[in-house]
Amino acid sequence: MRFNNLREMVYESMQRFVPIALIYSYICIIQSLFLTERSFFSETLSLNLYKNSWLSTFADRLLSINGLVLDLLMGLFSAFLLKKLVSRESEQSFLSSLFLFIFIWFCLGQSNVLFNNHLLAQPFWFLSILVTILFSFLSNWARRWERKTPLLVWLPIIGLVYLSTSFNDLANLFPNLDLNYAWQSLFFDLIGNGPTQFITVLVWSLLAVFFQLFGFPNPASLTGADFYLPVVTDNLNAVLSHSSGKVEHLMTLYTLQSSFALFGGVGILLALALAILIVFRKKSAGQSKTYLILSALPLVFDQPLPFLMSFPILFQPLLLLPMAISTALAEASGAICLSLGFLKPAIYDVPAGTPNLLFGFLASNGDWRYLLVVGVILVVSAGIYYPFVRKILEREACHENVA
Repeated sequence: MRFNNLREMVYESMQRFVPIALIYSYICIIQSLFLTERSFFSETLSLNLYKNSWLSTFADRLLSINGLVLDLLMGLFSAFLLKKLVSRESEQSFLSSLFLFIFIWFCLGQSNVLFNNHLLAQPFWFLSILVTILFSFLSNWARRWERKTPLLVWLPIIGLVYLSTSFNDLANLFPNLDLNYAWQSLFFDLIGNGPTQFITVLVWSLLAVFFQLFGFPNPASLTGADFYLPVVTDNLNAVLSHSSGKVEHLMTLYTLQSSFALFGGVGILLALALAILIVFRKKSAGQSKTYLILSALPLVFDQPLPFLMSFPILFQPLLLLPMAISTALAEASGAICLSLGFLKPAIYDVPAGTPNLLFGFLASNGDWRYLLVVGVILVVSAGIYYPFVRKILEREACHENVA
């Protein structure tokens, strides 16, 4: 199967379940703005909501519900993609789609692992698609087998059900069997104390761009501000203990990536959305424009999942170049501003749920010049994205017309 055909099927399957992604994202936003002790409005407005014991229980239940929502999203996506991969009528692919749903639910679910105080920004799309392709092959093979010996086809089905329903027991025997958690743990160990040079920060940021674009869940430290990295706390301690106010590590993920290159998510997705909106203003967009409007608010609060599922962004190699260029220019601009003393470095902790648009302003203790730099970065990045977006959307429109 050609890569472009597979990508179109993946995009169509993702777009079908954008409403579920919106539910997930809005629950995340409510959680981070109101329902935790360090939530944005609890700290900025000194709200006492969290002191109510019932609210803590409600917040925990809401987090559990969101886990089920994301598992449902992944199961339905995989089942629908399998129906498209299996070249049969939908009624004939029902059984294989059902068991793929069960497999994803039990074995690849819980994609919103709470790791280092961050929810994963996106599920493990790449792994889910690989599993779906494998199921497609097995499904076609089982049908040929079924025509020869109909009763024997139930043997692999029984084995699959047993494997899926026994996953909890297997997880107790092998605690690292959770692939999402193992993936996060690997990069948590690799990042260590955190990079302290511009080039190493940029390398990690570009790696995050690659992961984002090709369906891998990003390390938690690369999708949001991680105050608990040792180099970040070193900076704060240095400022608090020295009257000079000089930070120990000027170039970190906290002072560069989180302050200048995460607006809307990895790859400055808010600028990408602006570029798409500019293209839509010049032509009829239909349902796509509606999806853009619905995903705008989650994107402002750095919840990119609905946006990533609404447009042909994931598995789009053409976007790798503008994402990398935008990220590199944004971080280079921030590094220059910090080196020249034009901006105070971001060293302070900020409330959970703080939009990255305001992160540098708040984490620098109110340096208003961050707002100007953020505006410039968004405009320049949108300009970088624009020609690529126009080409991609024109190509997608041509494919739809041919279909």
